[in-house]
Amino acid sequence: ESWDWKSGRARSGAKKVEGHPRKGSMEEESRPEEEADANARVRKIDELDCVPKSLLGTLTAVLSDLAEMRKPSANLSDASFICQDLVNALKRDSRETLSVRRLLGKWRVVRRDLVPLACIVHNSNLSDFDKDKVLFEITKVVVWLLMPIDFECDVWIKPSLEKQILECKEAFSSSGSSNTCTALEPFVSYFQSCVEFRLSGLDATERQGNSAALKGDNALELLLTLFRNLLHLPVVWKDTEQRMRGISLHPSLVSALQQVDFFQSFIVLFSGSDAVEMMSNGMISLAVQTLAMTFRLVEPGELAAA
Repeated sequence: ESWDWKSGRARSGAKKVEGHPRKGSMEEESRPEEEADANARVRKIDELDCVPKSLLGTLTAVLSDLAEMRKPSANLSDASFICQDLVNALKRDSRETLSVRRLLGKWRVVRRDLVPLACIVHNSNLSDFDKDKVLFEITKVVVWLLMPIDFECDVWIKPSLEKQILECKEAFSSSGSSNTCTALEPFVSYFQSCVEFRLSGLDATERQGNSAALKGDNALELLLTLFRNLLHLPVVWKDTEQRMRGISLHPSLVSALQQVDFFQSFIVLFSGSDAVEMMSNGMISLAVQTLAMTFRLVEPGELAAA
């Protein structure tokens, strides 16, 4: 069965909480544009009044649950179900207005919740299976929020979406929840374990089961989509300032990926005489796109001389 990055399973019994989902989240290093009091954040909800009330209630509950996951007493394995709820909400989003996606962008879910949670899980005492399960679901949400803008969406929302995508990418060019974990480290470590699993020599029978679902080709395609999205640069920018911001951010992301040995693992994935023959067309396409985006700002002469 082919992997669908839009899949997700709803968690039943999610309770609606009053107030904004940011309440109760741990303190973090703030930036000037992120500083706002609770009332200002609530007003941001009003800016997107096209979000259905039922979805808004779900999102406030889910974001409150995500904040709880960052507490020492939290059961981190539950984070996978919380992220599945986010995926389900995004699946119900309007393709024209993308109101749910824009609301999550305004709440800076990637920087404030998902990246710190990934670092916490990465450094936790969870089993490898539970870590993979949570990281798989976190990656689904991040991939969705980093997806290049679809031409089906309304033109008037594209500048704000481009800005939010840049803010998501900036979360990966900085440190994660602690000095012992960079934002990219949990995802690249997960990618490395998937590469090792693929090259382990297990036959088709041994690859079946839960481990195959979390470390197999579906997971590899999901992670390659994440890295492709991180490195993606639009052909046309609606805003000159955002264009310069994106171009200046790109080398930082490439450098951050180098520091956590992503490209070494990428090369290992494609080593071997039959490596490509054993891959799906989707995985090959994502790999080519990732390479193309990596060298997007490099002059052909510089690349040839390297």
